[in-house]
Amino acid sequence: MPKGFAEQAQPGLSPAVGTHPGGESPTVAHMRLTLGPGGRVVIPADVRRRMGVKESDTLIGAFDGTELKVFSLMELIRRAQEAVKGAYPPGYSVVDEFLGERRALTLLDAPAWDPSNARQRA
Repeated sequence: MPKGFAEQAQPGLSPAVGTHPGGESPTVAHMRLTLGPGGRVVIPADVRRRMGVKESDTLIGAFDGTELKVFSLMELIRRAQEAVKGAYPPGYSVVDEFLGERRALTLLDAPAWDPSNARQRA
């Protein structure tokens, strides 16, 4: 058997699996996978390509008690960005808001300035 991610093509999996006839919208693609030693499952090359993942990439699994879904890290980042897209007006900086809050807290925690303790500058 070849090393790495190489594997024999699986019957029934073609480039068209997982897409509508026009190729415009993904659908659920079912495939037969084998559980190997140590609980390893090989993700078919065509699926990895469409997921945009390669060997050693981080994948995220979501298990609901009966079903395991596997996501690329980039897909979850994309979904998170999409979820918060309309939460703030265009041009608004969450980073600037955070830094402003941190500066305000720093000023509240700072001791009051006492001129009698100030050093003389030469």
